[in-house]
Amino acid sequence: MATVVEKSLTAILVPIMVPFVIVMYVIKLFTKGEKFSQFFEDADMMAEADAHFERITAEIVDTTPSLDQHAKYKARARALIEREDWVTLADWMTDLDQQRTVCEANLSLSDTVLEDTLETLSIDIFEGHACHPDPILHFDIETAEKLESLSLQHPQHYPLRVIAAHIRCYQGWTYRGADYAAYVSDDGWHGMGSLFGQAQMLLRDVDPVEMNAPMIAAARHKLLAFMPNAHSHVQRFYREWTALDPKNQTPHRRHAMMMLPRWFGSQTDLENAAAEAAAATHMLTGDAAYFTMYRTVLDDWDPHVLAMNMDRFAQGAHDFLTLRGNDPAVVSHLISTMAWWSAIGSARGLTKAQKVKRKELSNGFKSLSKDLIRTRLTAIYPPAWKNGAEECQFEILTACKEEVDAGFEMTLGPNGIAFADPQGDALTP
Repeated sequence: MATVVEKSLTAILVPIMVPFVIVMYVIKLFTKGEKFSQFFEDADMMAEADAHFERITAEIVDTTPSLDQHAKYKARARALIEREDWVTLADWMTDLDQQRTVCEANLSLSDTVLEDTLETLSIDIFEGHACHPDPILHFDIETAEKLESLSLQHPQHYPLRVIAAHIRCYQGWTYRGADYAAYVSDDGWHGMGSLFGQAQMLLRDVDPVEMNAPMIAAARHKLLAFMPNAHSHVQRFYREWTALDPKNQTPHRRHAMMMLPRWFGSQTDLENAAAEAAAATHMLTGDAAYFTMYRTVLDDWDPHVLAMNMDRFAQGAHDFLTLRGNDPAVVSHLISTMAWWSAIGSARGLTKAQKVKRKELSNGFKSLSKDLIRTRLTAIYPPAWKNGAEECQFEILTACKEEVDAGFEMTLGPNGIAFADPQGDALTP
């Protein structure tokens, strides 16, 4: 049933012929989180929208070359696991790791194979939580012991050690439980500590720098969650990891969590770390690292984002998408996610100055989303949008309100959206 706000706005705006796009945008803002899917359940609204959608020319894709490549690598990994050809799997993972093999979107393929191997070996997946936002894989004891035994039988094949260490870490997180630290039982802490200790033993005599192995650096970084004097290692572990693979954004994503007060940092530490990461990798990836660090915190919204520099974040978003080759899946997922960032969590407990900054960031995210739609969206990728291609088309119309009002046609191309009037005169994006 429509809310009072919806009814009032619709009654005022529709009769005076304000464009459909504005009606929906204002309603969306005032209903504060009203399910967007309601728009697609209204036949009259959809009929009116179709007339605008027809002015958008765009390729609709359900995959990309990078996604296809990742799927191919995952299939090979699963086939090797099914055959229990562990040595071949480890040799292949070593080659990928040593050569820093990436897909067209510059995503690490060794990371993909490792993640898929772990998921294939797991028996269940648990939802993440504040201290471990990513999903937590669940492994049975037999699998953990088998991989640990294999790693000891083939010590020269370091990916087997990495796989076994990751499994022990996941078991540790499972044993700990999802409660906040103050509510974790003594048994939970003891179990987690014991399992992380086993993981540390597996990696004790493999040095990522000496072995030129980002995969080992990533596994070692995971140990920080339960390591004696972890605070004295966190900076070195991160810097060595990112130095081994400077274009990879995963080290920045992991380090961002470590810089929150819940771990080893503070609001100031997070900002300093993001700025330092961008400076260290600027010649390769611009401000992408700055963007990646704050994006990590935004995805699990934390008030410490209020120290963020919005201009630098926006530039970082563009640099990140350049690094990803404007892959339609990556661009679409980012834009669809940003719709939720603009809410910036609750204002409860914030100071007046923080509330002002919160509003500035919220407006900044909306402006950035509009900019990315206009300049980075090259095709429509329906899987990234809850309501498929139509939701993406709606966002295009919203971002291009002035051109829609003027009657222009819109075409998605390699440089974003190009506009042309009904007579065919082209405009620059």
